[in-house]
Amino acid sequence: MGISITPNKKKRKSYSYNTLKTNSYNILKTNDFSNKGQVTVFVIIGLAVVGLFSLVYMARNIFSSGNTDVSLSAVQAGNNNPEAVKSYVEGCMKKTADRITPNDEGLLWQFAKKGLYMNASDTVKKEIVLGERKENVTVLYNASVTAENQNILRNNEEMEKELADYELAGFKDCFDETKLESLTGYAIASPQTASTAAVMNASINDNDVTFTLNYPMNLTKGNSFLYLDNFRIDAPLRLGRMINITSEIITGMDSISGTFDLNSMCNRICDYSDGNTLAYNITDIDDIKGVKLVDYYSDDNYFKKSYTLYFLVDGIEVQGVCSLC
Repeated sequence: MGISITPNKKKRKSYSYNTLKTNSYNILKTNDFSNKGQVTVFVIIGLAVVGLFSLVYMARNIFSSGNTDVSLSAVQAGNNNPEAVKSYVEGCMKKTADRITPNDEGLLWQFAKKGLYMNASDTVKKEIVLGERKENVTVLYNASVTAENQNILRNNEEMEKELADYELAGFKDCFDETKLESLTGYAIASPQTASTAAVMNASINDNDVTFTLNYPMNLTKGNSFLYLDNFRIDAPLRLGRMINITSEIITGMDSISGTFDLNSMCNRICDYSDGNTLAYNITDIDDIKGVKLVDYYSDDNYFKKSYTLYFLVDGIEVQGVCSLC
């Protein structure tokens, strides 16, 4: 009798159309959320990088701006930055003190041309004709008067006081609270005004003249508050060197009579000026004798500057030049 063995057939699972459709949707949906998550992360990172570069670029523009125009400087510094206030205030100081363009005559330019006096008395100044212009120039040395009155070159402290007074007057004329607010958004909350609260000091150095202003200002802008009080500019007139040269020339006149030759001073002039100051004798149409010093200063940000210092002498014939070191 034979034995018949029937194979055990595995029962095949069957799926309905609806089941397959549901499972496929779930798989696609899961992948879709995963992809969206990855895209979102990359978008956030990209925005962060763009924002960082934007901040760096803005900060660089703010702190590298060197424009000396009073209105433009404040705008370029940014309306939401306190540097705008500083830029406006120091812009007024700069405008008063120095030559903004080659055609301007700032305080320091006039001070040197008049013989280291802004307002000398009539007894020590004379009107001379230089080219097509007339200038009131100070007589710094007079050989015809008594020895104690021959040299009227003041000390630096007296000159600094006069410069500070004129610089403060010019600053007050330039500074305007309404303009400050329109340019920067900051308003002065305290009742102090520039005419009563501002204090100016000047320092004559070898390579520049420093003006420092103390002007306490409580400023408001919306809900924010700002306090500023100290401001400073360094005007690139090598006034200290030019005063030293003037003093040397006048001192040299004490030991001579009749004629003084600038050639004898060349070595001293070159030592003081690093070869950038030239000395000439000048004679007015009325035969007034004097000295002209021309100091050259190269400022890459603006232009090639030159400052001229004139002073007159009485009773001595000035001759010669010192134009090469």
